[in-house]
Amino acid sequence: MFSIECQVNWSIKVLEEMVRRECKEVRVKEWAEKVHMEGLKKKLKQTVWAQDCGNWYVDKRGMVTAINPVSGVSYWMTTRKRDWNALSIN
Repeated sequence: MFSIECQVNWSIKVLEEMVRRECKEVRVKEWAEKVHMEGLKKKLKQTVWAQDCGNWYVDKRGMVTAINPVSGVSYWMTTRKRDWNALSIN
């Protein structure tokens, strides 16, 4: 539940910025998504979820997609920041 609250708060800040800039669309830039996903993959390799144990968090590509590999506090700190350079706001 806490991670959902973090995501909602992050989204509200982005929406407020959209209103301030009078924009209609926000997209994550491709380079930013790649950097983020590579960081997640690296952290997930150190968890039990990435091991060959047949858990339901692993999709058919072999990627863990439903688990965040960081602590709640770390996730909260990350979502409190917004990297406006990583977003295309139009």
